[in-house]
Formats: sequence, structure tokens, C-alpha cells
Amino acid sequence: MYLDKTNTLWNKVIPVLYDLEYSGDVQQGYGVNCAIWEIAAKCGNKTFHVLIDPYKTRKYVPPAIHERYKMPTKEEFKKLNAVSFPEGIHLFDIFLKRLLVAEDQHILLTSHNAFRGDKMVLEHEIIRHRVHMHLLRLPLFFFDTLHFVRVVLPKQKSYSLGNLYLALTGKSFEGAHAAENDVIALETILNTLNKPFEGVLTMLFLTPFSNINGIGLQTEKKILKSGYTCLEHFFCINGLHIKNILNALLTTNIFSDIATINKIANAMHDYGVKRLVL
Repeated sequence: MYLDKTNTLWNKVIPVLYDLEYSGDVQQGYGVNCAIWEIAAKCGNKTFHVLIDPYKTRKYVPPAIHERYKMPTKEEFKKLNAVSFPEGIHLFDIFLKRLLVAEDQHILLTSHNAFRGDKMVLEHEIIRHRVHMHLLRLPLFFFDTLHFVRVVLPKQKSYSLGNLYLALTGKSFEGAHAAENDVIALETILNTLNKPFEGVLTMLFLTPFSNINGIGLQTEKKILKSGYTCLEHFFCINGLHIKNILNALLTTNIFSDIATINKIANAMHDYGVKRLVL
């Protein structure tokens, strides 16, 4: 769902800034083979951090795709007393639960490039380890600060954490790609902007339309306004066949360019087949 900055539902969410460090390539199979090895989170003055040893539960741990994403070795994980992924997610669950003080509150897990990165990897990992109920039973939404910052701070050359940090503080961001440091950098960026949140919120295992190439914020808002809540809802009603997808997009009366509709329909079909079927 899309919430503008005046929506009173923002008063019912507890923003939790978080970051995941993982090995593997999130661009391959939408992160299906990635291995999470660090989780950090922050809500006000409450912080969380856990180091995870993926070798404890996985026969194959994919390597980091670049040296800047370097993770500890198998021996280093042992020396650092890293826990297994199920233990780590259990501790994260406890941390999040303790933040809730009223029945009508929701946790808002907030990270940079969440929808095409952290959220997808997290979903794959909790299913792989059969610990999904730890998060499914929480009142949980996800929010992507990359989309938010693009709205409130347009025309930036780059929207990476490092470049935003430099642009807003005039200082270089040291220690990037360490979960705790990235969370602190994101908090600094949001505090410096000092703008009320607005944008798309999504739930666990549900996919925002912006994950489809060619669908930007304005188009996504129109699709949501037409009655569809997420990609899974769209596919549930219309199926995955190109003809049905085209028909549904035409019915929304959002698009006037047939080339654009064809491009988006094909992208939706490919995404649906690869992410939801294969």
C-alpha cells in the first residue's frame, strides 16, 4: 500500500532501521542462493547486532561478489562465536517483539534498497531454514528508503548510502558494508533530511510493483489505486500468461503507449515465472 506523509497510519508504526550483510549475488535468481552472515538493527537508542555463521547450516556458501563485501572465513566465524541462522533470526525476533508496546502497532523494517535486496534475501533465508514463523507472526511491514530519498532529494548523481552520506554531511562514509555502520549511516541520512516518511509499504513475501523494470513510483501509485495491492495479488487474479497480463494492464487505463504496455507485461511475466514459479 502507498501512504502519503499525512496518513495517520504512520503514527502506528515503529521504524526499525536494519541492514543485512550477505554473500552471493542478489541479481542471480533474486538472491535465492545468498547467505546472510550479519544482521544489525536500530530503533531509537535500542540496537541489535548478530554475527551469523552460514557454514553451520549450509553445505555450500557462495563467495562474496566483490572484495568490498568480504565476510569472515569459516575459521574466523568460529573464533568470533558466530551463531547459526536459526539462532540469529530467533534473537532478531525477540528484539523486534520487545519494541511493541500497543496492540495496534506495527514494526516497519526500513533499509536502503530493501525491495530489490535485503527483503528478498531475508525471505529466501527464512524459508530455507524453516524459521519463517518468527517473522510471519509479527505485525510487520517493510519500507525502502532508496525510493523515499529519491522523492525527497531528487536529481542526485547516486543514491548509494556512501554518496548520500557525503552529499548531506560533507564527510566521507567510513566502514561501508558492515551492517552496524550502514545502519548508523542510514540513520544519519534520514535525520539530516528530517522529512516525514511517505511511500510504499509491503508485507513479508509480497512484492511491490516497483520491482518490475519500467514501473516507477507514479505508475505504481496508479496501479495500487486501481485495486491491486502487490504483484502476487495481480497474478492471483490474472495469472501469468502474457495475454492476461496485457488485458489487465489495459483495463486499468493507466497506459497510453502500447510499446510501454508490452514491455511491462513481458517484464511482469518473466518476473512472475522466475520468482514465483521456478
